Amino acid sequence: MVGIVVFAVSPSYVGKLIGRIIFGLGFEPLEVCQDAILVRWFGGQKRRGPSLPFSFAICFALSIFGQFLGLNVIPMLHAYVGDLNKVYYVVAILCVTGWVSNVVYVLMDINASAELKLDSHQEHDVVTPLAIKQFPISFWLLMAISFFGYSCQYVFMIFASDYMHEKWGYQPINASHMASLVYLLGMLIAPLVGFFIEKKGHATSFMGCGLIIFAVSSIMMMLLPPEFSPLLPLLLMGVAYAAVPASIWSVVASIIPEHLSGTAYGTLTAFISLSLVVVPFCVGRIRDTFGSYEPMHLLFTFCGILSFVGVIVLCKYTDMLPAPTHEPLKELEVV
Repeated sequence: MVGIVVFAVSPSYVGKLIGRIIFGLGFEPLEVCQDAILVRWFGGQKRRGPSLPFSFAICFALSIFGQFLGLNVIPMLHAYVGDLNKVYYVVAILCVTGWVSNVVYVLMDINASAELKLDSHQEHDVVTPLAIKQFPISFWLLMAISFFGYSCQYVFMIFASDYMHEKWGYQPINASHMASLVYLLGMLIAPLVGFFIEKKGHATSFMGCGLIIFAVSSIMMMLLPPEFSPLLPLLLMGVAYAAVPASIWSVVASIIPEHLSGTAYGTLTAFISLSLVVVPFCVGRIRDTFGSYEPMHLLFTFCGILSFVGVIVLCKYTDMLPAPTHEPLKELEVV
């Protein structure tokens, strides 16, 4: 909330950059805490079961819903108000609503901790930053998959509206509406992916299929003439946008002990954040060099295929791993 307000009131580039930094300092830890909370409530040896993958998928679907609203509501508010900085104040008010929700959750957590014994493991396990040395190689493979695969999907959405405007000539508001189709379909499919993983497993299969679909949709979007609608590749990208993240978070929960889950999700989020620094810079250089966004799809396709190879290696490697310290889920079962 503070970062958004600083961004809105600062007239200079440096001030807005500081606002973005403050926003990032709050946003990334928020994601880590959210993932750890899901494991805390729906994980654990006694509680770990079919509800964990589904809870990840539902939470991810809700976050996509927020992104969907951002691409649709913010442009309309901007057109109505005429001042983008004023729109950010509306976003800040929504952040206050989120903070109030967090206070309500804390009260619920305090009330339920003793009854559900959510903290029963903490007196036996001591976690330090050096705990990352305990992570198996399969986790680092998953990090590489996230760095090259999932982050590229996220980066595409950063440039999607501008790309729709450049290639297909959509007006800014209509371009945002078209780009938001990725979020809309992802929001609808993510719970289904989580439910299937909950019942049947095969999270790595969903991950691999999502990466291939993302690569195919990128090639289709690059080769599609401006005379044809980008609806089909956008819908395919929505499927990939739901399948890959919903699978990744479930796989982490299956290969990392619960008491290390916060460290694991924090490390994974840090790597994804690093990719969100590197990949947008590369896309910007591509746009400046070639005068078009089209070549960025070659980068995305390469990263998608490279990540798919990583999924194959992950599947083969996990077959040779000893059982983790907690009861494993079925996520790593491969079709």
